Amino acid sequence: MIRQAYVTDKGAVLNLGWHMWKESPVYEKYGWSWGKAGQMFDRYCDKPDKLMLVYEKDAEIVGMLLASTHGQFYTDIKVASQQLFYIYPIHRGGSTAVRLMKKFESFGRYNDCQLLNFSQSVQGVDDRWDKFCQSLGYTHIGNTYFKDL
Repeated sequence: MIRQAYVTDKGAVLNLGWHMWKESPVYEKYGWSWGKAGQMFDRYCDKPDKLMLVYEKDAEIVGMLLASTHGQFYTDIKVASQQLFYIYPIHRGGSTAVRLMKKFESFGRYNDCQLLNFSQSVQGVDDRWDKFCQSLGYTHIGNTYFKDL
């Protein structure tokens, strides 16, 4: 079941975030902060301009999507941007990712956004993401690059 996160989901959502961080080829080498993760949860949970969805299966939270709305600095449009999107590997491969993305799109429409913005960094370069996004109507507009300093 996909639903809005509740305050009581905080521990499970933070644990899911920790697993996402561990899987990332970019972020895993940097220290994880439970405190900052908790602050992000508090900023997103049950806020009208934010979206925090969880995917619950057999009474366990095994996926999440966080998004927010904002303006753009070069135009008057409103944008919905996805910040976090993660499903435990064992629960991937079904329809959950598509259903989460459809809910994200509904959030954007509900908030009168003209543009959706979505990116991924956990799995690195993977052409399956291109196919997944294209199947949902997204256009590939570039890439995300990282450089350690």
